[in-house]
Amino acid sequence: TLGLDEMNNNLISYTEELYQYEWITGDETYSYYVDRLVDLRESIYAGDLEMACSIINERILPQVEQNLQEELITIEGYKFLHYHTVYISERMEELLGPCE
Repeated sequence: TLGLDEMNNNLISYTEELYQYEWITGDETYSYYVDRLVDLRESIYAGDLEMACSIINERILPQVEQNLQEELITIEGYKFLHYHTVYISERMEELLGPCE
């Protein structure tokens, strides 16, 4: 099993690839995800589970849904961003406790 840091770094790398494949359109959309994933990594490092949960549940996942509807990401981009974020969330809860 991968650690949270490795999982998060992998998703940042995947996000860069999604942008190159044009599965994420626009610099602003791409930057949003990278910035939130960096924020997530920093909150996990700091042991701030509440902030990490907030970043996932109130920022990244709702934004993925909205960006899909607005056609700022493709269905392939949606699948990578959504499911990898959910996987990180599930692993985070296993290691650090549930989001509340």
